[in-house]
Amino acid sequence: MLTAQEFKGRINEFKGKIREKFGQLTEDDFTNTQGNLDQLIGKIQQKTGQSREAIEQFFNGLTDGGKDAAGNASEYVSQAAEKVRQTAGQAVERAKEGYDQARQYAGRYTNQGMEEARHVVQEHPQQALMVAVGVGAVVGLMLGLCMRSE
Repeated sequence: MLTAQEFKGRINEFKGKIREKFGQLTEDDFTNTQGNLDQLIGKIQQKTGQSREAIEQFFNGLTDGGKDAAGNASEYVSQAAEKVRQTAGQAVERAKEGYDQARQYAGRYTNQGMEEARHVVQEHPQQALMVAVGVGAVVGLMLGLCMRSE
């Protein structure tokens, strides 16, 4: 069993795990018990209705099992890293799906626009030729002005 002295010395180290297990606890609960293990167990019993034995078993697990605080921290870091990898993988998949949808959408409307332009040129070839000549002249003038300014 975790001794009261050991608990008092490591309370800040254990707070996160205790809160994770017993979400009903507040910072005031920790402050009011002043690191007293028995008082904290009583407060947890009061708030959760769990047996003292179950709560003590949880506290024993904080230090037992051959893991020190660094081992527990390492395990939590590994679990967090795995969760980040999973979430990142899901985000990449969603981004790929969004990209594919955008590409399909753009392709559909680009093809539709090309077909409409082709139809207009076929229906009005003289006007299309005049527009092309006009655009070419404007672009040529602009390029000429740009070349002179350098």
